[in-house]
Amino acid sequence: AGSRKRRPASIWPIAAFATPAAADDWQDCQGENTEIRIKACSSVILTGGLSATKASSVFNQRGRSFHAKGDYDHALEDYDEAIRLNSKSVAAFNNRGLTYDAKQNSDRAFADYSEALKLNPKYFHAYNNRGLILHARQRARDRELQDRFGDASAAVHPL
Repeated sequence: AGSRKRRPASIWPIAAFATPAAADDWQDCQGENTEIRIKACSSVILTGGLSATKASSVFNQRGRSFHAKGDYDHALEDYDEAIRLNSKSVAAFNNRGLTYDAKQNSDRAFADYSEALKLNPKYFHAYNNRGLILHARQRARDRELQDRFGDASAAVHPL
């Protein structure tokens, strides 16, 4: 019960950097502009001195940008590093799943969504993403059955 004032949580990430340029990079790394985010996150990574959890968040952010550009291999590298640094990063597992799905690897995507749900059973994005995979698989099975047995239906029910 000291009289020490607490800083608002919103300034802690920026206050963690010694120079204004580093603070700007941190802010830009959290922004929406893909190119700026990649450059800024890379700068933050090179600056170093981050906790494993913060570094994981930066790799995840940069991975999102690579994914948005369609550079899936670099996105996967960043998500792998984010997960290595913080094996409880629900967002990194979900985002890596999105990238595997974009690369047409639905089995790996499904596994990552499932891991995200193990970590946080209430993470609705992973439920949604798994559902989309299951729906696509069912549609593929339906098309296969239609292709295989569509003509049989005509033989059983002639016009």
